[in-house]
Amino acid sequence: MIPELPATMSAEILLKENAELRMRVACLEERCRELEEKVGKNSQNSSKPPSSDGYQKPCKNSNSPDHSDDLSADKGTDPSDEKPNPKSLRQSSGTRL
Repeated sequence: MIPELPATMSAEILLKENAELRMRVACLEERCRELEEKVGKNSQNSSKPPSSDGYQKPCKNSNSPDHSDDLSADKGTDPSDEKPNPKSLRQSSGTRL
C-alpha cells in the first residue's frame, strides 16, 4: 500500500506530473503536425521529384491522395462535371498500307 502523504505534498506531486504530461502532449501534437505535413507532400507542392509520387495521380482538390475516390462521393458531385478524356489530334494521312 502507498503511504499517506500530506495533502500539500500530494498536490505538489500531482501538479508537477500534470505539467510534465502537458509538455509531453504539446511535443507529441507538434510531432503529429509535422508528420501530417510530410505525408501530405508530393511533387506538386514540394521539392520532391515526380518519381517519388508513386503510381497515384496527385489529387487537385486536397493534399491527401489517399481519398481521391471518396471526394466525389462525399460532396455529391456529378461525374459528368469532370473533364473528358483528351482526344487525339493526329489526323489520318489517307494512305493505306
